[in-house]
Amino acid sequence: MSKKLTKLVSIVLTLIICMSLLSACGEEIPEATRLQMGTDLDVKSQNTDDKASSDNNKDSDDTRKVTTGKKRKRNIPDSSAVRAPQIKLKGNGEDTVTIMMYVNGSNLESDDGEASTDLSEVIKGAGQSDKVNIVVQTMGTKKWDSKLGISSKETERYKLDGKGLTKVSNGLGQLDCTKASTLSDFIKWSAANYPADRYILIFWDHGGGSIYGFGYDEWVKDEEASLTLDEMRVALKSSGVYFDFIGMDCCIMATLETACALYDYADYAVLCEDFESGLGWYYTNWIKAIYS
Repeated sequence: MSKKLTKLVSIVLTLIICMSLLSACGEEIPEATRLQMGTDLDVKSQNTDDKASSDNNKDSDDTRKVTTGKKRKRNIPDSSAVRAPQIKLKGNGEDTVTIMMYVNGSNLESDDGEASTDLSEVIKGAGQSDKVNIVVQTMGTKKWDSKLGISSKETERYKLDGKGLTKVSNGLGQLDCTKASTLSDFIKWSAANYPADRYILIFWDHGGGSIYGFGYDEWVKDEEASLTLDEMRVALKSSGVYFDFIGMDCCIMATLETACALYDYADYAVLCEDFESGLGWYYTNWIKAIYS
């Protein structure tokens, strides 16, 4: 894992240096694809108005007025340019909601029980409602904390509410969380069994940014294996489900490349641009808000 991190840091630093050089040289910034992921990432460049005035008869080189090099301006994002949400909310507590949690425990769980801690936060915030369903797929760790009774022997699916976890699927075997088919099958199963007006997808595990994507599965021998952004996009397309928002409780996933991969499959994305602590998000309050 240390080699992977070193390689990732090297790539990130190289990109930062290249961007700095382009900025210093005054290179024009190309128009980026418009994305609505909570903010308009549409970047536009405004051409510099390069005009020089000189009067060969009256002005010397010392007194000549030069108007070149005007400060470049960037347009402030216009809310009218933001793509309208495709999920139309009914409001007043009338919407049905299905939250899908793709939880790959990895060493975060086997070492410190951090996935179980977050699932306990979800249980604390959850209530009892026929309009809200929270489904969880657990996988990718060799040792689940005993407090929730999750098995490490195979991948399992649970329905979660304020009373705890209820197992709703058996016999899945030890699925590889880094395969597109594993994600796609979970989404399809969740939508088929718990149809809703709003779908929310949460990824839980390590994040490797644009280079490596999501996930480190302790049962997979290849330590370099991960669910890449392209594989993620393939899985989302195959599922046929459009999400209210997709959240990644993972490190360094708030990149333009991630936004592009998710663009066609969600109205919003909740991502982290920096490194998270092992505890990740605090779930109780926003889960409670879903039920209110």
